[in-house]
Amino acid sequence: MLMRQIEKYVNENRFAGITLSTNKYAPAPNFYRKNGFVDCEHVLFMADIRLLFRSSNDTATFHCCKHYTKYP
Repeated sequence: MLMRQIEKYVNENRFAGITLSTNKYAPAPNFYRKNGFVDCEHVLFMADIRLLFRSSNDTATFHCCKHYTKYP
């Protein structure tokens, strides 16, 4: 299993741990919780939505912070 290989690599190389990023509204968080992962309340995930747009004519919907933001 891929996760076991990652855990082995982390342990062998003495990394602090594994950090996952996933959509909190998808089934994935529950899967990871069942496999020993915990929610890290001290971690804040941030994004610069300006980087999503290459020109002033671009429009897109970006999902962030529990709501949809229309930008620009």
